[in-house]
Amino acid sequence: VNAFEVSGSGTATPPPPSINAGGVVNGATFSAAPNNQVAPGQIISVFGQNFTASASAVATAIPLPTQLAPENVTLTACGGAFPLYSVFPGQINAQLPFACPTTGTVTVTVTTSGQTATQSITLAPASPGIFTVNGSGTGDGVILHGDNALVSAKAPATAGEEVVIYATGLGPTSP
Repeated sequence: VNAFEVSGSGTATPPPPSINAGGVVNGATFSAAPNNQVAPGQIISVFGQNFTASASAVATAIPLPTQLAPENVTLTACGGAFPLYSVFPGQINAQLPFACPTTGTVTVTVTTSGQTATQSITLAPASPGIFTVNGSGTGDGVILHGDNALVSAKAPATAGEEVVIYATGLGPTSP
């Protein structure tokens, strides 16, 4: 053989994204609330596969973008796109839009490279979770004294002391 012919575009179609069963969870605890409930305005994490082929994409400005990564990853529900904190091959961190109702079921859609995956989530007025020091959703919570020092076993909060607790999913607050 003294010649050959190459056909096709030479670029493979990336595999479609998929969301794990119960993969839309509280972004602080990484745990699904009872009935996998999340609240409008809550920071959530979506776990699955093939969200991006790159290592990661992280938002670098406020307001948060609604599209990240070279694959143009978006997350939508309730008629709008979610603000995105970060996108990894197996995880998306985002904020559920305040426009979502506080009860009912909605479908979340992940779109990457023009391909989609969906999963239903249950909405609730609140679905609280406290962020943790180690970022894994377990262990000590991110709770600070008034001087911004971490509350811990060695430096516990005292009765009547005001502390700052980093949480999400609290529902409407005033102010």
